[in-house]
Amino acid sequence: NQPLFGQTVTFRHTKQDQEFSPIVEFRAEVNYHLSKAFALKLGFNATFIDNIRRASRQTAYVLPSMGFIDGGTQDFLASGVYGGFEVNH
Repeated sequence: NQPLFGQTVTFRHTKQDQEFSPIVEFRAEVNYHLSKAFALKLGFNATFIDNIRRASRQTAYVLPSMGFIDGGTQDFLASGVYGGFEVNH
């Protein structure tokens, strides 16, 4: 009672690396006091992450050479300007 076709085929291929991804954040803010009770704010915020490695780009899903490949690394930068006001009473 063994099937002629559809034999089970399994494999296990693992790899584990430790990567360092530094994160840098920069903030700057300026307050301009129009009076004792009212102030305007303007600021800038930026975040940078280096050496990001994504699993989907590191794996080859094509036969016959399934396994791990060097897909490179990516960087991430997010920045923005914000503003507002402050009321003290």
